[in-house]
Amino acid sequence: MATVAGIVRDVNGLPVQRTIRIYTRSTGALQGTTTSNATTGAYSFVTATTDEVNVVCLSDATTTTENDLILRAIPT
Repeated sequence: MATVAGIVRDVNGLPVQRTIRIYTRSTGALQGTTTSNATTGAYSFVTATTDEVNVVCLSDATTTTENDLILRAIPT
């Protein structure tokens, strides 16, 4: 088992709650979804692989439109 973790911040640098999706980079398969903490912006996702993944952070519909973020990560 390995973990992908991080902190989501808005354009002003403040922590925010967002939907996070984890995809296997080589196949595009969705590994799962989690939500960042509304107070700290922190998220953590346990995965069965240490293969490279794409972490997709979706902007929510209630705020000013922001680009969704796509990050490359290697679970540790």
